[in-house]
Amino acid sequence: MPPPAQCRPGRMPPFAPTFRRHWPCLSLNCPRFTCRPRCMILHPSCECLDETRRDGRQGGGIAVYVRQGLPCSLQPQHQHTSLEVLWLLFRDNIMPREVSHFLIGTVYHPPKANNIDMSHYLMDILDTVSRTHSNLGIILLGDFNQLPDSQLKSYPLSQLVTFPTRGNAILDKIFTNIKPWYQPPLVIPAVDRSDHDTVLLHLIAEPKQPRRNKQTTYRRSSDPNGKSSDTSPSPTF
Repeated sequence: MPPPAQCRPGRMPPFAPTFRRHWPCLSLNCPRFTCRPRCMILHPSCECLDETRRDGRQGGGIAVYVRQGLPCSLQPQHQHTSLEVLWLLFRDNIMPREVSHFLIGTVYHPPKANNIDMSHYLMDILDTVSRTHSNLGIILLGDFNQLPDSQLKSYPLSQLVTFPTRGNAILDKIFTNIKPWYQPPLVIPAVDRSDHDTVLLHLIAEPKQPRRNKQTTYRRSSDPNGKSSDTSPSPTF
């Protein structure tokens, strides 16, 4: 399964050798300067999946490095023309009994962006993919700035980052519905010119297999007339 790490780089991260050995997935956010993720080659065995700004604005951009050969695919059908989120879906031949797929979302929400638009968009995508894959593991991470997270926490997702990542503020966050499978995140110094610290997330070597409980998740109606409601059992951990 893909334990992601998050950083905000200008040059190759200093922990790149560790990534090459252990981390199938590395998420990069580059909001303060022009990011050229394809120039930051970590290793020939890494594939770079990126979403850069197309409107000429400086900064911004998201990249995810994935170890080649992993069944982790980009989901362009979920991309938004004006919101900066990159979606990937992971499905291996052998998966944990509790989870059939992993949805990985890498987010950059600029300070002056519309909070309502981003919140609705994230919830819509989570709902859409959860309808297709009911036993879905979710990892949503990135620079959320001042985006309210009450809707994400009530999904329910757990926010793992408990320490400031820029000044005294927790701007870089990791949300997941598989919290028991991960160690508490670590923070290391900022990379290059970034004024945000780097956040690392490690998978527990042998996570306990929790009892499978069913919880009814109420999602917004998929009917444009609002005549039907979608309820479905989902795993909780």
